[in-house]
Amino acid sequence: MSIPVKVSDMGNLDMFEILRVRKVETLERTKQKIYLATLEEDPTVKKVLKVFKNTKRSYQAFLREVRVLEKICHPNVMVYEISMSFPKHNVIGMPYCELGALYNMIGKIGQRQIDHYLLQMCSAVKYLHGQNIVHRDIKLDNILLDAEHHLYITDFDMSCKVQPGCVLVNRKVGTVPYMAPEMLQNPEGWYDGFKLDMYALGVVLWCLLFQCDCDEPEETLDYLMMTKTFVWPFPMLLYKNILENLLHPDPASRWDISQLIETLGAAAWLAERVQQL
Repeated sequence: MSIPVKVSDMGNLDMFEILRVRKVETLERTKQKIYLATLEEDPTVKKVLKVFKNTKRSYQAFLREVRVLEKICHPNVMVYEISMSFPKHNVIGMPYCELGALYNMIGKIGQRQIDHYLLQMCSAVKYLHGQNIVHRDIKLDNILLDAEHHLYITDFDMSCKVQPGCVLVNRKVGTVPYMAPEMLQNPEGWYDGFKLDMYALGVVLWCLLFQCDCDEPEETLDYLMMTKTFVWPFPMLLYKNILENLLHPDPASRWDISQLIETLGAAAWLAERVQQL
């Protein structure tokens, strides 16, 4: 749907009754509230409701996310099932991912599972950039996993669409530990949007490999220095090369998604799967 359904008169019914769901718990309280709910007609079916306040800024974020999600379709990008506008709130309904955010896997997985996640992330980013969409907030929290470890990039309320051949975006947007150096050094500047996403993807990979969640909003770890000084066993040297190029401080020298996929394809144990991306 191109325009969210508007509900102007709810009578005595609340948002959950209109949507015919029962609220189970609040999963997150940040810019928006994220609720876990079950369908009234089948309580075994779980859904997630992302609720935006009906302020001007939040409504614009809501519309931005809906307009992006309605035009994209990829197995590693979160789908939205419904969007509705209420007098005080705007809501996006989505499937529930049983394993939650990717940060839940830190310290619990080995190289094979990291390979599995990285290939799925590459597939999603390749698709988004091919659609001229810059996510602008790729991070562990915005990558969800279902029960089969199928990965979904979600949360598109900061995303934007760029013109073919002109990938510049401006202003400081995103989450500090995942922000590329050029944005941190010049918050009001213009940046290659695709290279911002690639840097953030590098931070996500770094967190999985170093088993560390960079969740301190006022601190940014020296990812590149730690990558260079770490003693990498074979065949993990592949990841050293990848991280050095994804976390490169110069966006002109930083890999794009095609360079990352090409490098993964050169690894014998990944070549067959990379051909399917």
